[in-house]
Parts: sequence; structure tokens; C-alpha cells
Amino acid sequence: MKKFPRQFSELLSKQGRAVLEGRHAKSGSLATGRSRFVSAQGLIDAKKAREVCELLTRSLGDVLMPMEQAIPRSATWGMKVAYREKLPKTVRVSTAMLDHDDSRALPRARESGLIAMLRSSSFHAFAEALSGYPLRKQWGLQALCYRPGDYSGPHND
Repeated sequence: MKKFPRQFSELLSKQGRAVLEGRHAKSGSLATGRSRFVSAQGLIDAKKAREVCELLTRSLGDVLMPMEQAIPRSATWGMKVAYREKLPKTVRVSTAMLDHDDSRALPRARESGLIAMLRSSSFHAFAEALSGYPLRKQWGLQALCYRPGDYSGPHND
């Protein structure tokens, strides 16, 4: 894979397309109250998932920055409900912000097609179908790379 597809839906497996169409058992999981967390395997075509990982590594691997910190309570980003969990918010991961003009990763993410795919109508529709909630049309973009030993504590953003 030389570039990301323009539409996220081009990465989906048969099961992933069923989520997009609202026909999968996981569709709407959060809104129905069946679950507070959604985990599913096989929604992305396995071969394409490997190609996406390789493309991400080539495109952004050397511009990812380490992030290791406690997440401050003030970082609720305007959420209506936050910090009901009892465990402290912590994170250790490599990251690149993809919606800041001063980011070294942004030009590469644009060139690789990542930004267009993440802003595609099918990515938005897939997230809405999986969660069962209407979502904003614009959202922040961030690449996260979890390596052995990395973690992210409870959060609801």
C-alpha cells in the first residue's frame, strides 16, 4: 500500500461492512447500554491492516514523540461527564498530533492520504454505527503508537 484509501470503508472486511450497515452484533453497542467499551476483531481486512501498519511506520515512525504523564483533571475538553473512574488517568505511548500546523507529522500524514481517510464520510459513519451515537463532523486527529510496555489508563475522551 503506497497511500491510504480515500474512504475508510475500503479497509473493512465483510464483518466491518456489516457494522457500517448496522447489521453487526457490535453495532450501536455503546448507545444501547450493552457495553461501556467496544472490542472487536476482524472488522478490518487482515491483509490491509498489515499494509496500514507498514504505511504508518514508513510515514510517521520517525516523527512520533514519546508521551508519558499523568493526565490532568483539567484536561476534560468540555466533556459533560468526566472522571467518574477511581483509577488515576495515566498514559505512556508514542504520538503525533495531526491537526496542528506546527506538527512535523502533518505534512507526511497529508501526503500519505491519512488525513483524507480519517476525515472521510465512511470513517465518520463507521464510528457512529459502532458506537450508536451521533458524532461531531470535526474532531481532533492524533496518531498513537503502542509498543510493548506502553499503556493508557481509564479515560472517556
